[in-house]
Formats: sequence, structure tokens, C-alpha cells
Amino acid sequence: PTTGLFTDAAGNNAYTGTATATVYARPTTTTSYVATATSSASCPKASLATEITVNTAPTVSSSYACSGTSFTANAVPGSAGSYSYAWTVPSGAADPGNVASFVSSTPGVYTVTLNDLATGCSASSSFTVTYTTLYQDSDGDGYGNLNVSIVGCSQSGYVLNSTDCDDTIAAVNPGVAEVPYDGIDNDCDTVLDNGFAPFVSTMLNCGT
Repeated sequence: PTTGLFTDAAGNNAYTGTATATVYARPTTTTSYVATATSSASCPKASLATEITVNTAPTVSSSYACSGTSFTANAVPGSAGSYSYAWTVPSGAADPGNVASFVSSTPGVYTVTLNDLATGCSASSSFTVTYTTLYQDSDGDGYGNLNVSIVGCSQSGYVLNSTDCDDTIAAVNPGVAEVPYDGIDNDCDTVLDNGFAPFVSTMLNCGT
């Protein structure tokens, strides 16, 4: 067959069966080819058969599970098999070696190259870990405490904003409406009872 044969290494020009000394095979499935050499006098002829095995390319997905100031990096092959793993990690991070999973605390880009030990074929995948300042949200209202923070990727009980003025009361945060005359800055705008007219009471003294 001539399917999967080309006259250039890039595979742009299909081989049509005409006489040529060099062809390049790029089959998509395992294929047997026969090459026949003919002298200029049209004889004798010599033939050589060969089979090119096409292995299924492996796949790999990579991700991370964050836990505050550290995270677990994971590489998962697309199918069962025997594989080796080579990681490229950011500057300052330790080389984890030939492992599918490891713990790190250095943000940046992580790339894993998976090699199929049976075929020699490889695949790669990358992910990026970003650290930011996170603020404690003790009352669970979605607003954080400016005075209690960590730098990490995510953490249960911590949020990205720091606008809570009382992190012990869930009903006090910038997202609630001000409650008049309760003596509390409910909406954290530093103004008590904002927009409400002062409450004035008059006491009458009757008798002595």
C-alpha cells in the first residue's frame, strides 16, 4: 500500500507509487510495506518487506488539590499500564522524581511528562498554582477578617476579601442592610444608623 507514505519527512506530499529512493512512513495504524528495488535494466528485482507498528499514544491529566499553604500534585494516566513520570517544577521547588503524586508548597507552573514503558511513547500535561492572600472568615458570612490572613491557594474558613468589621457575627458585614437604632454598624461602613433620622424621645415630669 501507499497509504501513509510521503516523499517528505513532514508528511505534506503523499507518495503516489512512482520510483523514488526514499519515502517516509507515517501510518495511523500498524501497516506492512514492501519496497522493491529494480536495476536500470529492469532486472533483477529485489524486495524487502517490513511492518511498522503504530502504538496508541498515551494520555495524562494533571491537577492539584490545595490545602492552605501547600498542595498535592497529581498525574493520572488515561489508561492502565506501566509508566514513568518526569516533572518540571518552578524554581525553588524540589524535584519530586519519578512519582505520580507529591506535595509541594511552591506556586508556579508544574509539567509532567508521562512515558509508556511498554512502547516508549510519551504525553505531557501542565497546571499552574497561584498563591494569594486569604482572610479568615470565622462567622462564615463570606467576608474576611483583615487582621487574620495566610498566603496560599485555598483554605477552608478563609476568603479572598477582608471587609468584615466583626468576624464573630454573621449578620454584620458589608452585604447586609443597616438596622436602625441597634447601636451596631451592621453594614461595616463605619457609620451607625446611616440614613435614618435620629430617634428623639421626650420625657414629661408630672407631679413632684
